[in-house]
Amino acid sequence: MSSFSIRQLLRSDRPLAFLLGLGAGLRVLAFLAVIFVPVHNEIGGRVSPLEPQTSVDINFYIASTEVYFGRETGVFTELRKAYLADTVSPGFAPPVLPTLLFITGYINGHTLPLALVYLALGIGLVVAWLIWLRRSGLHVGWLLLFAALPNAIWFTLNISTDLLFAVFVSGFYLAYFHGAKTRLHVWLWMLFLLASLLTRTNGLSL
Repeated sequence: MSSFSIRQLLRSDRPLAFLLGLGAGLRVLAFLAVIFVPVHNEIGGRVSPLEPQTSVDINFYIASTEVYFGRETGVFTELRKAYLADTVSPGFAPPVLPTLLFITGYINGHTLPLALVYLALGIGLVVAWLIWLRRSGLHVGWLLLFAALPNAIWFTLNISTDLLFAVFVSGFYLAYFHGAKTRLHVWLWMLFLLASLLTRTNGLSL
């Protein structure tokens, strides 16, 4: 949908405009709130855009950046080790989150850039689904609940593969089941499918 048609849609559908503002506003508000109000994850670590997170999996993904971008090891070296050890898991994560951690400088303590990326992805995700659900005829009351789902807002704050995987699976679904089966939509759902596989191995379920 072009920016022009989105503006037309918002002008003609005031409840949708309110819902989009609510969904985006709640995520921005939560993002700012956790800077000042202590919020903790499942192991008691502080969740804040300004501090490195200490969730169950984050150290595993940080360590995986060494596999992809370190000087002493590499992907093929680790795969060879796993093969020789006859293990099912290669011992490192798929590349999407480690790459983001490396590019944004998260592994060097620069936590804000990746936090802002997650905020943008969280807002984009709720906007895309609210537009699709509204155009599919879902009642405004249910859309209000959807826009304010705490779990989805939490994924925007907590650095993990949850939000990334949700974005890629949603992109796949929206492109694959789009009414117009154009070449662009085919390329899009294939791209999202590949991205989901490179984020989590359970992307194979798609």
